[in-house]
Amino acid sequence: MTKGEYEEKMPGVISTERIEAYMAEVSKLLPYNQQEKEQVLRDLLEDVQEAMKETKEKDPSKVFGDPIAVAKDLSKSQDWGTEPAGFFKRTVAFIIDFAIIAIFHPATIIAILMVAILLNNRWDEFGTELTRVFETFLDPSNPILLLTSLIVWLIICLAIGLFPLVSGTCYFVGLEGKFSTTLGKRIMGLMVVDESGTKLSWKQALVRNLSKIGTFIELEFVLFDVLIGVLMQKAEKRRALDLLVETVVVQRKKTAKSG
Repeated sequence: MTKGEYEEKMPGVISTERIEAYMAEVSKLLPYNQQEKEQVLRDLLEDVQEAMKETKEKDPSKVFGDPIAVAKDLSKSQDWGTEPAGFFKRTVAFIIDFAIIAIFHPATIIAILMVAILLNNRWDEFGTELTRVFETFLDPSNPILLLTSLIVWLIICLAIGLFPLVSGTCYFVGLEGKFSTTLGKRIMGLMVVDESGTKLSWKQALVRNLSKIGTFIELEFVLFDVLIGVLMQKAEKRRALDLLVETVVVQRKKTAKSG
């Protein structure tokens, strides 16, 4: 049985499956907990089901609209209880994130090993062993071993040099693109969203983090990004790249203290 024949014989099942898939896609674009968006999604489901009853079209996105556009319109009409995050919290979150990445930097691991060797009073033993390794692998009388050793050292140096760029990209872009937050932001109660309040795209996650990734090379990258953003829009104090890709870091609104 072909797909078309199956759809003709089981129209109700197909329609339900497509509506469920459509709703799941819209829900995924709203980076809030299920309880917060439950009623909103329930109302949307009723509207979609009603619209689907009035047409023979089987694709909800062609009847009700693209999931991304629907999610953005839906989000703009809701109060998710968030507000733009302050500069202090965002800075602390960045410092935490920077520290997390730095912990796993090869240079940090080497430094920790060096300290451990010193604390255990084995520096002389380590120096002797290191000298033996250098004499063995950098022996001019064995050109093949020497060439292999130089290639290995070149790869190690290259890995250490590229680690900040690779780790920074994977960490910031990966976490924000997937979860709309990083470990530092999560600790500080922050997340990144599109200006409409929906989940940011992978492209937005990449572009907004270019200056942070560049910070592992020169600190001026992120400072310049912040300065330009503040000058362009003093009230919100967003970074220039956030303004460019229309993203914003948000936090829960502060509730008024009772009494």
